Amino acid sequence: MDKRYSQKKLTKQKRKSQTCRVFEVKIDRSHLSSAALGHLDGLFKEAKWFYNYCLSNDNINEANTTLRQVPVLVGEEYEDRQLSVLQAQMKQGIKTRLWGSIMSLHALKEKGFKVGKLKFKGRVNSTRPSSSRMVRFAYKD
Repeated sequence: MDKRYSQKKLTKQKRKSQTCRVFEVKIDRSHLSSAALGHLDGLFKEAKWFYNYCLSNDNINEANTTLRQVPVLVGEEYEDRQLSVLQAQMKQGIKTRLWGSIMSLHALKEKGFKVGKLKFKGRVNSTRPSSSRMVRFAYKD
């Protein structure tokens, strides 16, 4: 017990001297290789597929973040698409963002505003990478 307390005290002391920093990065598409550009485009495409998959479930909490493929509506039929670029932490972040949107709509409805339902996305513009750093990828043409 004493060891845990002393470790907690050391950690608290260490964190007093640390400063939190957030970096927003702009990526110039003209300086990216074709492989990196394809990777980023695939990332946002797969984020859109996963967002729409979560939204299509009756209960968003039941959406599985360990899936390797998701059903995507193509025309009138569903096709299974592979998720090769999107990592599990990114999927969890998308699921958390979706849950936050639902809670915001619920709060507005309780205040008396007229709210609708969340709609499927044609494009996802930002996602968080699965690193410990607070960086955000934003997609702009």
